[in-house]
Amino acid sequence: MPWISALTRMPWRLLVEHAPTIVDAARRLYVGSRGARGRSPSSERTGSLDALERAVEQLEAREVQHASVLEELAKQVQDVTT
Repeated sequence: MPWISALTRMPWRLLVEHAPTIVDAARRLYVGSRGARGRSPSSERTGSLDALERAVEQLEAREVQHASVLEELAKQVQDVTT
């Protein structure tokens, strides 16, 4: 069974050491995505160009935040696997 081999080769000690950081990054990603769902799309539709620009800026800021969290997670996975 290949999955048993994967379980025995997993550096569990390193994974446990980084678990708080992984959980924190996952929470930040979850909270960021929940905030976007909490608002209804119709509440932000004002028809003005300024409102649209603000919405785009907020989306860009969230994208940067998510990219940062994903980069951090990728580094942690790399640390665990090497």
